[in-house]
Amino acid sequence: MNRLNEAARRQGHMQRLSPNDIIREYATRKRRARWLILLGPLIAFGAFFLGVGFAEEAGEKAAGLIIFGGMVVAFSFFGLGIHTARCPVCNKTQIRRVVAGRWCIELSTQHCLKCGVPLHSE
Repeated sequence: MNRLNEAARRQGHMQRLSPNDIIREYATRKRRARWLILLGPLIAFGAFFLGVGFAEEAGEKAAGLIIFGGMVVAFSFFGLGIHTARCPVCNKTQIRRVVAGRWCIELSTQHCLKCGVPLHSE
């Protein structure tokens, strides 16, 4: 519990959270992050099919802009999803570096990768 309060005090926000509050807050953030990450590709596919479907009527440039806009929204949702799933205590994303410069997104960790606070009930 000391480690929890110390990390919160250093960051200056969300002080005095109980372990259950931390677990509940992280579960909510993780749920939002999963929805954002899953909605991104659906929007991209929808924009692709709209662009292909309206290619003859709207013209090739308009169809290309529709497809490009869908991809931009998909990448934006993916980035929002990654940054939504943050630790409630230290406010760091759960991203760690693995072999040879590749990055891994950990949405199912038991503890925060940065400050070590438990994020799941055991």
